[in-house]
Amino acid sequence: MGDDVQAGRIEQLIEALRDDNEALRDHAIASLGQVGEDAVGPLIGLMADEDVLIREAATSAIVRIGPSVVDPLIEALEDDEWAIREQAASGLGN
Repeated sequence: MGDDVQAGRIEQLIEALRDDNEALRDHAIASLGQVGEDAVGPLIGLMADEDVLIREAATSAIVRIGPSVVDPLIEALEDDEWAIREQAASGLGN
């Protein structure tokens, strides 16, 4: 998949995390987990969202990506934003 296509897919899935439909949000979490490491940066950014459901969805998606996210989550523990640190710790715990 090309970089632009992949980036567009990630963007669409991230937008789906904001949908009112819980099934669509769950599908987006699973799909972002399957996208893999390309989704980590945008998902870590969502860990600072004002909506707790978005923060938790981003963390769930990152956890689904697997062990390759450990280093980015450890780095996120040093972020200035408390919500990112909180979600990074949660993700590492999971």
